Amino acid sequence: MLPGEHVSGGLTAEKPLKGRSDAPELAPVEEVPESVVQATLPFVSPVVAGMIMLQRWTGMRPGEVVIVRPCDIDRSGEVWLYQPTHFKTDWRVGAERVVAIGPEGQRVLHPFLQRPAETFCFSLQESEAWRAGVRRKHRRSPLTPSQTGRRPCPNGKRRPRLHYDSCSYRRAIQRGVQGANRSRRQAGLPLLPNWSPNQLRHLRAGELEESLGIEASAAVLGHSKVETTAIYARRKRQLACAAAREMG
Repeated sequence: MLPGEHVSGGLTAEKPLKGRSDAPELAPVEEVPESVVQATLPFVSPVVAGMIMLQRWTGMRPGEVVIVRPCDIDRSGEVWLYQPTHFKTDWRVGAERVVAIGPEGQRVLHPFLQRPAETFCFSLQESEAWRAGVRRKHRRSPLTPSQTGRRPCPNGKRRPRLHYDSCSYRRAIQRGVQGANRSRRQAGLPLLPNWSPNQLRHLRAGELEESLGIEASAAVLGHSKVETTAIYARRKRQLACAAAREMG
C-alpha cells in the first residue's frame, strides 16, 4: 500500500454528509422579483443600473457582465453576440461562451458603447464619480477650496480600478437596496429584501424555461448540461400548483 493510500480510501468509503452533520447547508438561490429590481434601480448609479438590466435580459453571469467591452460584441446581425474574454468554464479544452443580446439588452447596452473599443463599458471610476457627485449634492456644509478642486476619490482611498468585479458589483446592489429602504421606511412602505446579481440569472432562467423550455434556458445561460439549468429554473413547482388548482 502506498503512503496515504489508506487515507484516501477511507475518505472515499465515507457516506455523504448531507443531512448527517451539524454543518449548515446553503439555501437554494431564488430569483429576485421584477418589482424588487425596479424599486432598486433609482438608488444605484447609471453604470450599475446598466449592468443590472443587461444581466436581467441576457442571464449572463456577474463575472461576464462586468467585463463587457465594445470590441467583444459582434453587432453585425439582428442579435448581437458577446464573447467574454473570461468565463466560468474557460479552463475546459474547446470551451466557448457566446451571449446572445436581443433588442431589450441592446437598448440597455447602446449608451455604454460610445467609447474606445477596448475600454470597459461599465466603468467603476465613472460610477464612483457619480456617487461622489450625489454625496456633494446632499452635503450640508460648504466645500473648502481644496475639496472643490479635488478629483473624486471615494473615502480618501486610492483611485478605483477600471471595472467592477463580482464582489464590488454585489456590494453596489446592496448599497442600492439600503438606499431604497431608507426612502421606503420614511414613506411607510414595505422594505426590499437584500438580493444579489446571481438572482437576476435565476429570474431570467425561470422566464425562459416557462416560455421556451429548459433547453432554450440552458443555451442562454451557457450550461452544458440541462440538469444544471434545472437548479436555476424553479418555476416547475409553481406551474404544477397552478395546474392542480385549475384542473383538480
